[in-house]
Amino acid sequence: PSGNNEEDALQRFQEQWCGPDATPNSSAYISEIVLQEDCEMPLGIAVDETDVWYVSAKRGVLGSYNSAENEFSQYKIPEWPSLERPFSSLGSWQSSWTVRIDGDDNVWFTDERNAIWRFDKASESFDKFNVPASYPSDMEFDSNGNIYFIGINSKSIFYGDVSAMRDGTSEGITEIPLQLEGFEGIDPRVMSSGLIVVDNERNDVWVSLLAFQQKGQLFQYDIDADRFINVVNLP
Repeated sequence: PSGNNEEDALQRFQEQWCGPDATPNSSAYISEIVLQEDCEMPLGIAVDETDVWYVSAKRGVLGSYNSAENEFSQYKIPEWPSLERPFSSLGSWQSSWTVRIDGDDNVWFTDERNAIWRFDKASESFDKFNVPASYPSDMEFDSNGNIYFIGINSKSIFYGDVSAMRDGTSEGITEIPLQLEGFEGIDPRVMSSGLIVVDNERNDVWVSLLAFQQKGQLFQYDIDADRFINVVNLP
């Protein structure tokens, strides 16, 4: 009976979320590309000179699509739940919100389970960096190729010295707490980081923080001075 329950749950999930037998649509401006397998659930996306890169949150793969050749490639991400695991299990869902390409043509992506991954195209290998950010969500590179990122449930900016980062560890990562005086009296559980942007021309980092339906702020961090130089209150 338990096996039947899992099979029924899988079928219901696929019917509701996976769009079985999808037919691509197109117009004069937009072409829809159907991914190779049902229920890939791509979230983050990035583009290099030849390919579109995405993370399949449900299948647990890093995928690429070459539009010139109309070809897909997929690389299994280690330690990532896949479609084969029961949908009734909480462990079967894992989100990746952001994909980025660095100056060395490596593919980076966030993992909501407190990690950031790097994929080396030449060796087709993955590095996993454990990070102190809670639900890593957005990241950007500075002009030196180092990384700044945030977590949805963190009230900090995190800096990664890429040359010092090591697979399977948190080495090379520094936390820069946001100044939360403007959120005094607000329950920290409703506060979340939004997006992060690195201004390489001015060598600044901007990050948003909000308490839903209560308050929002933008923070400007000066990389050279190693301090916050501006806080903007949002209406």
